[in-house]
Amino acid sequence: MNRQQIHVIAVVSSLISVAIVFASLFFPALYLRAPNGASSEWPGGMLFFFGWVRILSMMWDGLGWLANVLLMLAVLDSVNRQYRSPVIFSAIGFALAMTSFLMKEVWLNEAGTKGVIVGYGAGFYLWMSAIALNLVTSTVVYALWLRAPDRNQR
Repeated sequence: MNRQQIHVIAVVSSLISVAIVFASLFFPALYLRAPNGASSEWPGGMLFFFGWVRILSMMWDGLGWLANVLLMLAVLDSVNRQYRSPVIFSAIGFALAMTSFLMKEVWLNEAGTKGVIVGYGAGFYLWMSAIALNLVTSTVVYALWLRAPDRNQR
């Protein structure tokens, strides 16, 4: 396999990861129970666009949101033919994404009412699978890149 083919694999797998993250925005990600017993669900888009607030509020169980940033850095580096850094970014991102399981409750409103997380939806698992896919494919691409013959060396 030559380096051009490896680059195509890297770009396609990166685009698939981004597409999966985009799809996750439209599915329920968290199922919640309010203190009054009412149930609700949060779509992945809400978590994606407002998850950074949890970090700014010094709630360290929200560090999983940073996996989005690391995923985008990994994708950008893969597209720009950098194959070692995406492995590092996606490994750290996957570890951070796993910390999302530490989150037990979320704010439901600005009054400070908290809802308990009672389950995870398709949006959450799609998001996790996109990060896992990026980790696996970037690792495979990097291994292939190391084994591929360099055209400049004859």
